Amino acid sequence: MAKTEQAAPIINHWWNSAYERWIAKQDCPVETGYYVQDLRQVKRGMWSLRGCPAAILNLKGHEGVTEARVLEVPAGETIPQFRMAQEEAVYCAQGQGICTVWAEGYEKVSFEFQKHSFFRIPNNYWYQLSNTRGDQSVITLHTSYLPMAMTTNPNPDYFFNNSFVDPSELYEADGKFYSQDAR
Repeated sequence: MAKTEQAAPIINHWWNSAYERWIAKQDCPVETGYYVQDLRQVKRGMWSLRGCPAAILNLKGHEGVTEARVLEVPAGETIPQFRMAQEEAVYCAQGQGICTVWAEGYEKVSFEFQKHSFFRIPNNYWYQLSNTRGDQSVITLHTSYLPMAMTTNPNPDYFFNNSFVDPSELYEADGKFYSQDAR
């Protein structure tokens, strides 16, 4: 009896962007719609990529340009280090903690953050978030231009397994990248 081969499914790259295909492979909740009422109440689940409870916000206003993620750092814990070849802006919606940022082979720079703090992580720098309180979680909102960047390079490994970093951004800023008060 002749064996028939099934054709591989056709992926419509126009309608299913690289970012949308990447989201479909993630193991945390994805929140959709037009807005989020309260970041602290977004349903989170363990996200293996980040090693902490998280949710991806894929909202209508992002329209393939920006993206957002909500991360939770449980009380008294530190989440695994992470880097991404896209600059991230981070807003703290709840809690207090310490952020440590570094480039491979360079000194670590740490600073404190608290509710309503807003800071950025440079392209491809390692960073780690620690919760300094034992009675409540830290909830952070992370945003980047990952969807737009993935239209030019659809390979997720480029963004999450890329070792290139320009150390001048943090280390040649005369200590002004993060304010002395924050450190």
